[in-house]
Amino acid sequence: MSYEVDFEKVRSSIKLSEFLLSKKDIFEINREKSTKKNLVIDNKINGEHIIIFIHWRTKNEMYFIANKNEKGDILSFIKNNIGLFNVVKCNNVWAEVAAIIEDYKPSYNNYVTEYKLEEKNKKFNIHYYDIKNLFDYSYLESRGLKRDFLNMDIFKGRIYNNKYKGSVNTIFPFFNIENIITGLCIRGNGIKRNANNSDLSNAIWHSNYNKNKSIDEIIIGESQIDVISYAQLKYFDTDPGIFNEKNMVLVTIDGSVRDYIAIFISNLKMYGNSRTILVNDYDVPGYIHDLRIMGKLFKDFPFITKNIDVKQKYLQIEIKDGKGEELLNIQNDVIGIKEFFDKKKILFDKNNVFVDKSIGFKDWNLLLTESQKIK
Repeated sequence: MSYEVDFEKVRSSIKLSEFLLSKKDIFEINREKSTKKNLVIDNKINGEHIIIFIHWRTKNEMYFIANKNEKGDILSFIKNNIGLFNVVKCNNVWAEVAAIIEDYKPSYNNYVTEYKLEEKNKKFNIHYYDIKNLFDYSYLESRGLKRDFLNMDIFKGRIYNNKYKGSVNTIFPFFNIENIITGLCIRGNGIKRNANNSDLSNAIWHSNYNKNKSIDEIIIGESQIDVISYAQLKYFDTDPGIFNEKNMVLVTIDGSVRDYIAIFISNLKMYGNSRTILVNDYDVPGYIHDLRIMGKLFKDFPFITKNIDVKQKYLQIEIKDGKGEELLNIQNDVIGIKEFFDKKKILFDKNNVFVDKSIGFKDWNLLLTESQKIK
């Protein structure tokens, strides 16, 4: 069974509610339980209540089935409930999912306007959070980060504090292309969340850099703690004066690789052919982030992650290299995907990109804190 389905596009372009209600023989709206925030769709076959809600960050429709603690997006629902759909069986469940998607014909009914789920249209209000210049280093120091390092110019105006219910939080702001703060990442002991109504669609956290000099290195990681830990380990702890010589930028993806990162990085490239270093976690999701970042940065990058499911034995990666297409199955563990990266290293080198997994631990902050225990 062959198929041509862009699963990432499916997640953002097809509403789960519309997909389910197009199957009138299986699903129907539960009007008594539905609200403007949560649409409830009943499975007429087994009586399950499917709660549909809007994901706070992606704005995609998600679902939750309480009696079996099942949740996810449209692709998860189809895969987890594949038996409900009429599809030719094969040895690849994702090929079956793709066939069901290809067979879907959207039909817009009255319920779309009647039961349109409410999205949060409120704009982010930075004044509500009353952020102050960094004055409390306790959380950052508990993660192994040094005060002298955090006080360097590269972090001025990039890390803040605020007080909430007697506690002090560490704040990392997200900046858009005009350098306006459009959201906040709030961190503290046991706290890791984004401020309400944060808009990350066209914004990221990044450190300061000198626009009057060519940029030497762009370091991209999953979180602020990760990239700062990497910079401290690789540069500051080795030679504190390196920041006076190098013009580098630290950048975070904060959970997902969005289109905006390509816009931001391309703007940085105007300041010279800088080296890009990917410092995502040393695990399968970390490697997947590496592939997706490369896919965003370089239009001719030939690898596209197709199906990612940690429960599956293999990852599927589509290769488009101008000689046709093939679907490559990679063993779904760090060893399997590391072997793939090692074989394809030339592609990264060609684009002046270095994937740094010389870590030995899951992430760079863990390496930083463990190395400090040894000392």
